[in-house]
Amino acid sequence: MWRETKILLIDDDKDRRRDLAVILNFLGEDHLACTSDDWREVVGSLESSRAVLGVMLG
Repeated sequence: MWRETKILLIDDDKDRRRDLAVILNFLGEDHLACTSDDWREVVGSLESSRAVLGVMLG
């Protein structure tokens, strides 16, 4: 069964976070961008933590 998965992008530098998000968009990868302070809230808003395919730390 196919399910929608995302990459969790965690970076406190807003410019680098934006740049990495642009690259992920270009590659066609769904992602969630957040800071190290709010990543738990972002993951908690998902239906399941299994929706996160991978984590990128900046």
